[in-house]
Amino acid sequence: MAAQSNAELAKLIYERFNQNDFEGALEYVADSWTGVAHHAGMQFAGKAGFLQFMQGFKSAFPDCVVSISHQIVAGDEIVNQITWVGTHTGPLPTPTGSIPASGRTVHSVACEIWRTQGGKLVSLANYQDAVGILAQIGALPMPETVGL
Repeated sequence: MAAQSNAELAKLIYERFNQNDFEGALEYVADSWTGVAHHAGMQFAGKAGFLQFMQGFKSAFPDCVVSISHQIVAGDEIVNQITWVGTHTGPLPTPTGSIPASGRTVHSVACEIWRTQGGKLVSLANYQDAVGILAQIGALPMPETVGL
């Protein structure tokens, strides 16, 4: 798939996520898809896993909107730096249980590394600032800002 087509593929999947059109996003996902949410130590597989990955996050932040802030496409690989904002109005699934809704709005940045094949998403690695998210919803104390 050409670089422009892979860039469009990412935009389409994120648009479907923003619209809560998870079934529509599945048309762009390979049956053998694998995903890892590194911040939570969670792994997903297949189209059912893709739905679980997307719906689990949207259940916690139903109004979540994702934007691509930076993107690098090289052959069948795509790196998406995304920003997202959403209100924590549902339970947030974690490996140790769910965190109840706080009603707080979260602003965050994440990085996803995608691999495609034949015009479909075949793998995704998601990296997020879990401490920042948990602090924004009140589950952890807000860390002090460190100057770099």
